[in-house]
Amino acid sequence: MRRPWASRAGGPAFALLAAGLILACSGPASPAPSPTWQRSAGAFEGLNPIAAVSDGFFIRDGHKSWFSSDGILWQGIGNFPVESTGEQPSAQVPRGLFEGGTYRYSGPSSGCDTNGVGPCQPFVIRSTDGRTWESGERLPGGPAALKSVVRFGPGFVAVGDSGGNCQEHAATWVSGDGQAWERVPEQPAFEGAGMEIVLALERVVVALGRDSCFDINEMAELRGTVHAWISPDGRTWSKADVPACECYFRFAAVGGGRAIMAMGAEGWAAYETSDGSAWARLDGILSDMNALAWDGARFVGVGAEVWFSADGRTWTESFKPDRPLEWVMAGPRGIVAGGTNYDVARDGGFVWALPRP
Repeated sequence: MRRPWASRAGGPAFALLAAGLILACSGPASPAPSPTWQRSAGAFEGLNPIAAVSDGFFIRDGHKSWFSSDGILWQGIGNFPVESTGEQPSAQVPRGLFEGGTYRYSGPSSGCDTNGVGPCQPFVIRSTDGRTWESGERLPGGPAALKSVVRFGPGFVAVGDSGGNCQEHAATWVSGDGQAWERVPEQPAFEGAGMEIVLALERVVVALGRDSCFDINEMAELRGTVHAWISPDGRTWSKADVPACECYFRFAAVGGGRAIMAMGAEGWAAYETSDGSAWARLDGILSDMNALAWDGARFVGVGAEVWFSADGRTWTESFKPDRPLEWVMAGPRGIVAGGTNYDVARDGGFVWALPRP
């Protein structure tokens, strides 16, 4: 059963005509129709989500950015800037954010190893409205792969990996305004694994990552062990307890005062934490779920279907798209999810949306 957002019912309706006094009074108006999932008619080459913001959504298609106020109709709003060397940003697209009236997109840049596997020199691309972009300063501290940025307290925390292939080493940066960044000094907790995502809880930030290798000869990624870190300020980090697993990190999201993450290989499991210090097994996450988000009141999981859950344990099916969904964003204007066709005739990205009324 679908669980739509609440709609507003109108009050009594009245009509007054000049030719004579005719008073028509009706009962309460019928509730507005519940929003339904709609597929965007846009044609995209391949999509990466950037952010859900106060007035809509941003996605990236190659080096072009798109904006939509409802997730259905999209407007191309320009290209991302590239380095003066002509080298393009990596295909790895970290998360973006919209805070304090300034939209900031983070991504790796030139400086990669010749085999393309090692870390690059990270930089930040900024915009005041998400439509006009400018290159920011390179982040200090030398080559590293910038993976994720989050708003925390009065500023921002960014995480990544500075070790290169088979030599993962965590790297973190902090900033008070998203423009001037400081590389956090080396710490024992950084050794042995790179950070892939950072999540903000009420009093701490939590980073997740793993140690792994990419076999260049076989062109395949070898499994690694999932790691977790915790910090009260983004500057001082310690390792957190996470179940041992030689597997892949799948996805993570924060909502309702806790973080949920999933990891696994052939089979996989989900875990939750309220303070980042330890992760407990969470039953109920569906095995074919590919991504997770929080829409302000409930978790949204996507994969072969779309599901909603208030607690991450009990899930209600909302919608079944014609192709599996790979990512999801939720914001004030609704929910947007997408994937890739993987079809020779129709190869490219597609988007489904559930607008908020």
